[in-house]
Amino acid sequence: NALTDQSHPTQAVADIEALRLAKPDEHKFKIVFSGDGNNVAVSLAEAAALLGYDFVHTGPNDPKYKIDPERWGRIKQIAQANGGTAKHEVDPNEAVPDADMVYADVFASMGQKGEADIRRTDLAGWKVTEALMDRAGGQALFGHCLPAIRGQEVDASVIDDPKRSIAFQIAGCRMDAMVAIMRHLRKQD
Repeated sequence: NALTDQSHPTQAVADIEALRLAKPDEHKFKIVFSGDGNNVAVSLAEAAALLGYDFVHTGPNDPKYKIDPERWGRIKQIAQANGGTAKHEVDPNEAVPDADMVYADVFASMGQKGEADIRRTDLAGWKVTEALMDRAGGQALFGHCLPAIRGQEVDASVIDDPKRSIAFQIAGCRMDAMVAIMRHLRKQD
């Protein structure tokens, strides 16, 4: 699935597919990733940039939690070349208005379980709550790559909301994404 500590591109393909299925009449999206600038955030930012979407990473203004500056610079260039934007906003309340999707991932991912308590404290202000989703607007959907820790990076009422959450649809799109990628790669032989 091409998963590494730096990237998770197949997840991003599933994320975009689920978003486009949920909003088939829209062609440009604003995606807000809340939390650590991890592999999922990076790949989602890259996909959004390639498609000319607007991408906002909201998280601490600490290099530990930001997307690698060199990679972030390339993402911004790609977004601009395709008619989109990429920016970092510390305040999640400023990041989410008019978002089409607000996205979260676990605060302690692969190889970070020993830092779980510190990360939970450092990232607590970027938890996706009902209030944050309300600030985003009624059009905003919630996305997550799963598994989620309800009450930590997202309120249970957000991820389990059948009208606003597409987290489980994203999970369903993973198989489609993998099949599409494999078919594309086979055509390249």
